[in-house]
Amino acid sequence: MSKPGAGGVVRARDHLPEHLAQRLERELDEGEGLLWVGRPDAGRLVRAQWFPFFVLAVMVMALGVAVFLGALDSLETLRRAAEAGGVPQREIVSARRFMWVGGVAGVLMQLPMVWALFFEPRRLRRQALHTIYAVTPARAIVLFVGARKTVERDYRADELTHLLRKERADGSGDLVFENARGGRPRPPSQGGPHGFYAVPGVLALEKLLRARFGDHGQRAG
Repeated sequence: MSKPGAGGVVRARDHLPEHLAQRLERELDEGEGLLWVGRPDAGRLVRAQWFPFFVLAVMVMALGVAVFLGALDSLETLRRAAEAGGVPQREIVSARRFMWVGGVAGVLMQLPMVWALFFEPRRLRRQALHTIYAVTPARAIVLFVGARKTVERDYRADELTHLLRKERADGSGDLVFENARGGRPRPPSQGGPHGFYAVPGVLALEKLLRARFGDHGQRAG
């Protein structure tokens, strides 16, 4: 991770694995240098996301179990009614079949969701390890280098005039490009708000962007 504002141009190969450095260098225009380069802290991103995902997964799984137990309780009620002769046998058989199918289907429908929720933090970690953040004299870059596809987003000066910094006690944090793409935050399904996430020295990085692209309405929070 390079030091923002340390002066001069930095080399991608000094701060990134070789294959990521090569991919970033391919994105640069002729004569375009790097003022700062880094990656999100994968461990911090996972720690931040793991507990909410775990709680949601447990809630979904508990709902499925509750539906199944409710079906079992209803079956027991039907059994007792059948023994007492208060319900026609045909209705009992039909209701029993419906409850068994509904209970099992309810549990099975929860399994893919629970699986996704439990493994989402691992997906976030893999994504972070393949994400590059960079600042050049002309733009900020977010580059994801996947096995099957590469996604590059660049942010020019007019999109870097309003920044939202979320700084932690150790100096790391998130720097959100609040004004990027018309100022409308993207939904989580599209990657969430634009910005650099879980980077060390986030205040110095904000100062670098302010010094380079202007100081208009930055806020700390």
